[in-house]
Amino acid sequence: MFHCHLSLYVEVGLDVRPIEWATRLPTDSPLLLSPLEPPNHPTISQVSCGLGHLLLLSESGRVFVWGNGANGRLGLGHVRNISNPKLLDALATKKIVNIWCGASHSMALDENYMPYIWGKNSQGQCGNGTTEDVLDPIVPSVLEPLQVKMFAAGCCHSFFLIFT
Repeated sequence: MFHCHLSLYVEVGLDVRPIEWATRLPTDSPLLLSPLEPPNHPTISQVSCGLGHLLLLSESGRVFVWGNGANGRLGLGHVRNISNPKLLDALATKKIVNIWCGASHSMALDENYMPYIWGKNSQGQCGNGTTEDVLDPIVPSVLEPLQVKMFAAGCCHSFFLIFT
C-alpha cells in the first residue's frame, strides 16, 4: 500500500506530529506503508482519507484507523494521534461494509444498514443533537429506526440516503 500527501502532518507509518510551515514535507512520490500487524494481515477493500486521518476497511469488515486524533476523529475514545493502523475496537463485533471520512469526522455502515459516526461535531455533523465532539462511534438516534443505504461526509456535514 502506498500513500501520497502534502499535509501539515507527517502521517501513515511515521510519527504523527505537526510540521512547521517552513519545514513542510511535500511528498509527491508515494510512501510505502508497512504492513498491518497480525493477525492475518487483512486484505483491504476500501480506504478513506480525511483531514490528517485515514480509515481502512478489511474484506472481513474490520475498520483500521490512524493519523490525526483531534476531535475524536479516530473513534478510539481519545484525541491522541496514532502513527500506525489500529483496529477500531468499538466496531470489532460489527461487520462493516462501508467507510467514509469527512474532514474531521468519520462514518461506517454495518451489514444491517446501521450507521456509526464519530469525531468533530461543531456543526452537528454527528447527528446526535449536540455540538460536542464524539470520541467513540455512535448511531445517531434519529437514524436508529431507519436503514441507511448510502452515506457521505463533507467538511462539516453528513448525508444519509435511507431505504423507504
